[in-house]
Amino acid sequence: MGDRPSATIATVALRKTAERGKDKLYKAADTILRNVYVDNILESVESREAALRLSQDIDKLIAPRNFAVKKWLKAPVVLTKSYCLSSINGIYDPLGLISPFTVKGKILLRKIWGEKLGWDDTLPDAMREQWFQFFNELTDIASICFPRCIKPEDAEPNTRPTLVVFSDGSEQAFGAVAYARYLLKDSRYACRLIASKNRVAPLQIISIVRLELSGAVLNKRLTCYIKKEMRLSFEREYHIIDSEIVRAMIQKQSYGFQTFAFTRIGEIQSATNPQDWWWCKGELNVGDLITRGERPSELSVDST
Repeated sequence: MGDRPSATIATVALRKTAERGKDKLYKAADTILRNVYVDNILESVESREAALRLSQDIDKLIAPRNFAVKKWLKAPVVLTKSYCLSSINGIYDPLGLISPFTVKGKILLRKIWGEKLGWDDTLPDAMREQWFQFFNELTDIASICFPRCIKPEDAEPNTRPTLVVFSDGSEQAFGAVAYARYLLKDSRYACRLIASKNRVAPLQIISIVRLELSGAVLNKRLTCYIKKEMRLSFEREYHIIDSEIVRAMIQKQSYGFQTFAFTRIGEIQSATNPQDWWWCKGELNVGDLITRGERPSELSVDST
């Protein structure tokens, strides 16, 4: 099993095994097709007896194809603050490609902190339902695909891309997302997702304008990171926000503002041209996705 595609081959073989066994053991087959994440089988049933029957059926289904479950862990699901934090930190997404989904978990964590629960306290029933829904959606991440190459194959040669960075802020989170925009040979344009960053809003209530401004700071920082680490040379930059107030603040001198705004506007102006900041309607700002959350089923190449 040292060959590179071995893991993919094993996954495909397991799914084929489940598809062929649907007629005899439908529940077991459906669990494998819907709830296998990497090498783990995740399922929630109404009782320990149902869990035992399901695990036995899965063993019976996959054994003829020489598959075997190494160990079954059957126990009542106890959701605690520590478990939820560990689960969120276990999602590896350094570029923020699926941040519209992962921000949902971060927002749920923010709610836990607001309840001031202990690390091992059981979550309230209302929170449990939200977390179960999040974990069920987690398995759908495997269906999301992104182009490995940022530059389209039919991009116009000898032209440089444009860097377009959106940012937004809400009562729950703020963030920024960056795209490379290419001119194609047929005179159309194509955009490719580069990366995104977001943060949850503080528990202490602050104004939406401050959160929008914090999103603009992440816009600037993400821009600097991309320009430093990528070998692409951009023809132009566009920084797009849906707050006319924040755009007006950025285009003014930073003095005269209170400390919160003064430091952030100064940071933005130190590395970006205020004339490169543009306003758009809120419904056109894709940065909204990384501040409110979206289901994996709603994310695709077209949605980026």
